Amino acid sequence: MKQAQDSKETRRVLGKGIIQPRSFADKGLEYAKASGPGRKSHEAGFGKKVLFLGAIAVFLVVVAWVFIVFLPNQYRFSFAVNDVPYYSNDYTPTEFFNLVKDSNNFVVSVALLDGNTDPWTVNSMNLWLVAFNSNHKRTVVVTQVVDVFGDIKNCLTNDGNLLQSRDISKEECLAILGESSAVKINLRPSNENKVVLYTNRADIFAQSGRLNSTLNYLVIKNIFPNFDTTLAIINEKINAVNPSK
Repeated sequence: MKQAQDSKETRRVLGKGIIQPRSFADKGLEYAKASGPGRKSHEAGFGKKVLFLGAIAVFLVVVAWVFIVFLPNQYRFSFAVNDVPYYSNDYTPTEFFNLVKDSNNFVVSVALLDGNTDPWTVNSMNLWLVAFNSNHKRTVVVTQVVDVFGDIKNCLTNDGNLLQSRDISKEECLAILGESSAVKINLRPSNENKVVLYTNRADIFAQSGRLNSTLNYLVIKNIFPNFDTTLAIINEKINAVNPSK
């Protein structure tokens, strides 16, 4: 009788079990969910993100390399003369200065932003006219009104005569600017101050305001060292005509 009771008690204890079959199944199911197709899909998505980020990193490295290697060397010549930065693939500054001195046919081109005329840019144009005319050089002025993209909206020229000007078409404007026999001085608005020299051409990029006239004045002084004397004579004549009160 006691043996039977012991056997029955043993079955009852073993029946409870330390690890229940359902608990084991649930854990197996959780593991299956974690390691099954869902987990693989998650890992694949993570891998794609890693590859994408890696591609971006490689792209940025290449861009940085191109910027560092090529941009600083886009010009053969890079000089600073009297605090003016010059860049060119065709001339040293001295070679261009000599070209200007030896030439007699010039086009001074001024680009004015539409609706934002800078009087200092006009003053810079006048400085070039004084310099060239005092050195007996024929000078045609072309004034362009351009939009923010640099496209010409209006254009006029003086045809080399200081006492006249006329409106011209965009086609005629471009033809004058492209005249191969003339040395071109192009005044351009910019957020930096620099001079880029090309074959028979100087593009002068200057900030608005007084810096514009200052930069052009310094370039002219580099070409014509006696320019201060010329300005003094002109100012003296102006003051004689319009004496200050």
